[in-house]
Amino acid sequence: MTRLIGHGTWLLDQQRFFAWAESPTLTPLRGRKPKLPPHPFAASAEQLLAALELSPDHTPTTTLTIWLPTADGRPLPSPELLATGALEPPTAQPELKPWRVTGMLIELEDLRELLWSLLNCPGLHPAAYRCAPSRMSAGINC
Repeated sequence: MTRLIGHGTWLLDQQRFFAWAESPTLTPLRGRKPKLPPHPFAASAEQLLAALELSPDHTPTTTLTIWLPTADGRPLPSPELLATGALEPPTAQPELKPWRVTGMLIELEDLRELLWSLLNCPGLHPAAYRCAPSRMSAGINC
C-alpha cells in the first residue's frame, strides 16, 4: 500500500475537522480544464478511508476548496512528499491558488480517537504531524 501524507484543518464555521491526504501518485487531469482544478496528488476518499481503516458507510466525505502555495501549475508538495522522490521541487515563485481536495469530515467527539489512531497508522506518513496557520478556515492546518 502507498503511504499517504495526512493533512487536516479545523473548519470553524462547521465545527468539524476536515482530513485529507497527499499521495505520491500524480492524478492526471482528463478532458477540459475545470475552473477549480482538483489537487493533482490528493489521495481519493477511498484511499484515505482505507489507510485509516474506516468504513465509508460511517464516515462522511466531502470536497472542499483550499488555498495552497502553487508553482509551475501545481500545488507545492509537502516536504514529506518531496522526500519520497516521487516529485521534483518547483522552480517558479509560489503564489496562493485554490485547489479542490476530497476528504473526511470528522465530528469533534470523534476527533480525539482519530488522532490517537494516527500514531499507529501504517498507511499515513508519521512526519506529517505538524501545524501551520490555515488560510482556509482561520483554524489550524495539521
